[in-house]
This record gives sequence, structure tokens and C-alpha cells, in this order.
Amino acid sequence: MTTTASPSSADLATKARPPRVVRRRYITDPKRQLRTAILTTALVCILLVFVNLGFSLLRASQRSTLSAAAPQLKTVLAEQDSTRMLVMISISVVLAMTVFVVTIVETHRTAGAVVAMRQRLERVRDGDYHISLKFRHRDNLKNLEEPFNDMVAALRQRA
Repeated sequence: MTTTASPSSADLATKARPPRVVRRRYITDPKRQLRTAILTTALVCILLVFVNLGFSLLRASQRSTLSAAAPQLKTVLAEQDSTRMLVMISISVVLAMTVFVVTIVETHRTAGAVVAMRQRLERVRDGDYHISLKFRHRDNLKNLEEPFNDMVAALRQRA
């Protein structure tokens, strides 16, 4: 007679759980993150205005030279210029939006680490010495993880 082991209730409970969904809040420190993203994007926009103006002035001088040589091309050149300007503005807007998003993601890597560190420091202040700090893989300030955990271990031994 062969008996098969039936799964324990703990095994069934773990198998019945839905998978954990990790949701990130990229804005962990809204004031600083948004200020940095807006300032960076504004700087990029200012630079893009100068680049677009430079190209526009260069193209205007080329158009006037070509129009003087061949007046019948004036309308074609004007249409090309308006199309090029629309393309340049579209590219500039996409670039500015990309800079904004990348800045939010990069500041999240620092702000998220600071929030995690602050939460752990508050727990240590309240006397909880059985904690550790583990930053995410791409977080900034990773070099503070080991000294923090060493400090908590030393406090735990003293207590």
C-alpha cells in the first residue's frame, strides 16, 4: 500500500496567494523631484530654443540666396521651411518630455533611497535594532547600506 503525502495547509495557503504586485511611486519627494525635473527640462528647452533659432536663421539665409538665384522656388522653399520648423519643434517637445521623465526616474533613485534610510533611522531612534537596510539594485547611495547595517548591529550588541 502506497501513501501519498497530502499537501499541508501552509503549502496550500502559499499556493493560493495571488502574485505580489510591486507598484512604484516614482515621486517619493515631490517638492525636490519635481523642482529638479522642471529646472532641468526648462534648461533643455532654453537650449533647444537657441538651437532651433540658429537652424532657422541658417535656413533663412540659404532660402534668400536660393530665392535670389531662382525666384520660382520661393513658394517651395517656404513650404519646406515650415515643414522643417514643425519637425524641429516636434523633436524638441519629445526631447524635453524625455528629459523630464528621465530626470524623475533618476531623482527617484536618490529620493527613494533617502526615504528608506529615513524610515530605518526612525525605527532605530524608537529602539528597534532588529532591522536592516537593503536598497534596490539601481538605487543611489548604495555605499551607505553596509555602514548603516554595521551601525545597527553594533547598537544591537550594546543593547
